[in-house]
Amino acid sequence: MLTLIARAFSESEPAPGLDLVALREERERLETELSRKPAEQSPMAPIRTRVQDALQEGEALLDLYLHEATGGDPEFLAFVITRHSPLELVELGSAPRLEQAIERHRKEFGSELTELLWRPLEHLLKPCHRVHVCPEGPLAMVSFETLAGEDRFLIEDFSFVYLQSATQLLDPAEAPGDGALIVGGVNYDQATPGRPLPGENADPSGLRSNPLEGSPWRPLPGTALEAEWIARIWEETEPTVEVRLLLGSAASEAQVKSDCAGKRYLHLATHGYFADSLEKSSPVASWAPALLTGLVFAGANQRSSGPGQDGLLSAAEVLWLDLTGCELVTLSACHTGLGAVRTGEQLMGLRRALHLAGARSTVTSLWEVEDAVTQALMREFYRRLWVDGEAKADALRGAQLSLLERSRRRLDGDPHPEDWGAFVLEGDGD
Repeated sequence: MLTLIARAFSESEPAPGLDLVALREERERLETELSRKPAEQSPMAPIRTRVQDALQEGEALLDLYLHEATGGDPEFLAFVITRHSPLELVELGSAPRLEQAIERHRKEFGSELTELLWRPLEHLLKPCHRVHVCPEGPLAMVSFETLAGEDRFLIEDFSFVYLQSATQLLDPAEAPGDGALIVGGVNYDQATPGRPLPGENADPSGLRSNPLEGSPWRPLPGTALEAEWIARIWEETEPTVEVRLLLGSAASEAQVKSDCAGKRYLHLATHGYFADSLEKSSPVASWAPALLTGLVFAGANQRSSGPGQDGLLSAAEVLWLDLTGCELVTLSACHTGLGAVRTGEQLMGLRRALHLAGARSTVTSLWEVEDAVTQALMREFYRRLWVDGEAKADALRGAQLSLLERSRRRLDGDPHPEDWGAFVLEGDGD
């Protein structure tokens, strides 16, 4: 249904016979029905045994669910299961209270959210080393890695892998694609063949997002170096397999769409955007929330990025890509893990769109990321992934721990998670 709505907005005129009002009303009815499911009915109950069998030793599934209580505030519930333990239900309390704590945590990284969200689950998850987290609504904006214990962050004791649904643990492995597409050093002013502009008019903020509404997208010098370094690592480890490197004005929206099909790895280092200010004020957010988030490619400042392309690749457009066989999509940009919140749904953004398009795993960010720090993180991530042969979850965690320790030394033992904790892995962690 959401795909139909996205299609309706992508066409100059609605498809004949498509009743958008009826579609929206039906969607809202289904969402309300799902949100009122009794708390004792786990969302994963019909497949509990199969999910349990899919978990390895030392792994747990944490399924977070918003329950609409009768006569009171909605509340969050947590279902926890390991390979050898029965399903446990934990009440996390008032949803509004948790949502307020999430907002504060995203700004200050205090201990409040740890006490509300992690402490009630700690006794069940402490024996585990990897936790698969299936969050609903605003909980999908939480990086569990950045929750702080007594003197440590959770990332120092646990590996977290996020899921769109518990059934992702049951997804059969598909034949992988071939080669890699790597994008960086995008020329936002022009979408014709050419080289990146590594220093000219570089973004003074160093952030991989556009903080000022209406201002032009500025060059990100670190993304060109990042992309070229990752391409070299690929060529050294997979010398017989093609790597497609798009830099500067060659990194157009049209070219990226054309080249991504059939690839095993996609690495897109550019600006990202999430128009959260429009989520409540624009009717577009109601009809097609996947239009609010996306990536920026060559020519975006001129709204010309190939035939019929404006340089802004929204999540709604990603839904139409064929990413079958894509093992990993890394969006090395700001806000790429965010999206509009909908009851009974994951965030309506790029993570969900990439999964529906066929990508097996994604690495995305939950807040603004600084160019130089992100470049260092990605270098360490791919070195561990391709050179050392580590699993995706272990490679990302190892890279983040490396930056955490560097930050801890630099800041006299008090590292700030914004330096290392923005990126999360969703899907297959192996």
